[in-house]
Amino acid sequence: MIGVMVIHGIAPSYLPKFLLVVGIVSLAEALVSLWSLVANWADNLSYSRTSTTENLALSSDFRELGQQCENPPSDLELKFTALRSRDEARRAQDAEHSPTEKEMRYGHRAGLRRFQCSCEGCKQIPISMDSSNCNVCGHFDMFS
Repeated sequence: MIGVMVIHGIAPSYLPKFLLVVGIVSLAEALVSLWSLVANWADNLSYSRTSTTENLALSSDFRELGQQCENPPSDLELKFTALRSRDEARRAQDAEHSPTEKEMRYGHRAGLRRFQCSCEGCKQIPISMDSSNCNVCGHFDMFS
């Protein structure tokens, strides 16, 4: 827009102020873009999506295997061993990305809520994903 205005000789009185605002916004955008490149946001997002998909598949596979325990198939031990080695490999990969303590407590609360288990710290089954005052399944407000 600025280029079109200058080329056609349309120079309103507020053009210098407009250029200043556009310059400040452009500088801020450049700084955020540089930050995202240095912090490797795109790769981290890609890894996070891959990890989430694999962890959901592992959870589903473990749940399915657990449901077979009443009438176990002959290869139950073999399936469990294979599943456990997949889980250990995923845990090792996830550990390399160093989740924070807040993220770990958030994930723990999500698991307790999903599987309706009580927390060892507060002895309650979480009914929401709101942070609590518990040192085991709370204190994870992502914005504080």
